[in-house]
Amino acid sequence: MNKKPARPCEVCLNSKSAEILHRQSFILPQGHILEKAREYDIVSCNECGFVYADTPLKQKTYDSYYEKMSKYELDYSKADISRYMSQAKLIKSFLPHENLKVIDVGCGNGGLLMALKQLGQKNITALDPSVKCISNIKKAGIKGFTGNLFGNTGAEKYDMVILSHVMEHVKDVSRALDKVLNMLNENGMLYIEVPDASSYADNHVVPYYYFDTEHINHFEETSLINLGMHKGLRVINLGKKLIDASARVKYPAIYVLYKRTAETASWNSYAKARVKAYIKLSAADKKVLGTIDELLKIKKKIVIWGAGNYTMRLLDNSPLANCDIEAFIDKDPKKQGLKINGKPVLSTDIIGKLSPDTVIVICSAVYADEITAELKGMKVKNRIVTL
Repeated sequence: MNKKPARPCEVCLNSKSAEILHRQSFILPQGHILEKAREYDIVSCNECGFVYADTPLKQKTYDSYYEKMSKYELDYSKADISRYMSQAKLIKSFLPHENLKVIDVGCGNGGLLMALKQLGQKNITALDPSVKCISNIKKAGIKGFTGNLFGNTGAEKYDMVILSHVMEHVKDVSRALDKVLNMLNENGMLYIEVPDASSYADNHVVPYYYFDTEHINHFEETSLINLGMHKGLRVINLGKKLIDASARVKYPAIYVLYKRTAETASWNSYAKARVKAYIKLSAADKKVLGTIDELLKIKKKIVIWGAGNYTMRLLDNSPLANCDIEAFIDKDPKKQGLKINGKPVLSTDIIGKLSPDTVIVICSAVYADEITAELKGMKVKNRIVTL
């Protein structure tokens, strides 16, 4: 089915027609900044094939969300540190010498920059909307500024701009790239890394895992090439990789290195076919629904560990909300104190106070094994169920 999208394609700027591939919805915490986008269509542009979330929200709403609700202020795990060092080594290979000016836009807690510093890169800068993230980065001896792409004046020029797992979050992609081009020296390079939509189906985790409230663009190689072509950028390096998101989950990613060119052109993307295959696979995965049916049958109170997108998606697209949910548990302090469907999001302190009959339900697509190990370390006697 086709529609006139609320949001134009950010690759070719077509606003006339897009094909609806899937409708995604969530139950969000009360007062959530992204509440008006709790339901959206996944669409494919009928001109270039780019796949994206047809969300009605403005860019400033997403800017506010990342400023106030950043989850990237938390300490990194060993897997994160290893991933950033691997990525830093790749980026370092593109830099001819150690004094080139490099800025990481949307840098989170600065893991990539700290790895680049460790590898000897000297002139590095951080830009992120989180005050706490920038404060942590400055304590590590790295120059940093609080802000986002759209507030940057372009006064400073850089030899490389890094957008690592940023562009999948940005509503106004075309405008963001215009800002980036203003930050680049004439011979500057732009490094972009994003989730790889063409590999979603090859790296299935749980149904619709890759469709969440934050990831609103689904790039792959052809859409990245098209995007660069439309902005006068030439691809000089492109590659794919699998990121160790946790002990059992690998996350597909794609990176591209651009330089300026006078040429503009485009070619059609195959993202639609690949994302359709992923949607079909998600629809066919009924294992979680079977587990939820079992929870309904036992008729006991449950506490759900995990208040992220996976849980919010299941609450609105499965019978999970019909279970006798007592509370939610999450380690993110910015989620603690919120309410989802009227039930509080609490810290792990609640676990020792639970009734022995309460079932602990682990609802985390990526960190289920780590949570299980943590519960075993607590020697809890409650029944543990993993979705």
